[in-house]
Amino acid sequence: MLSPSFPNSNNLQFHICMKIYFPLTVGCDMKKEIDMVKKIYNAIVINKQETVYDPDRFREFCISAGATKLFDTILGSITSLRHSADRTCLNKKKGCFIYLQLVLLS
Repeated sequence: MLSPSFPNSNNLQFHICMKIYFPLTVGCDMKKEIDMVKKIYNAIVINKQETVYDPDRFREFCISAGATKLFDTILGSITSLRHSADRTCLNKKKGCFIYLQLVLLS
């Protein structure tokens, strides 16, 4: 947001105000974690085992594959503390879908 400041009539100044919504330290190495899950997910698809779509089981699956932060990072980017429990549950399902799309498209 730009706001003009007029300390005197001959000089026009602007002050820039930035808002940061997420801490810069939050996140993970997405490429590395997607590759970890992709190896195990491909083995499951090739062996025709049951795929995991339940958000809690899927999160545990990702952690067991070595991707400890990616699911929570994706969920944190689409969920707010102001969301209801139902909305958070829906966002977990969306997070699974986003994660699977990242695995399949990478």
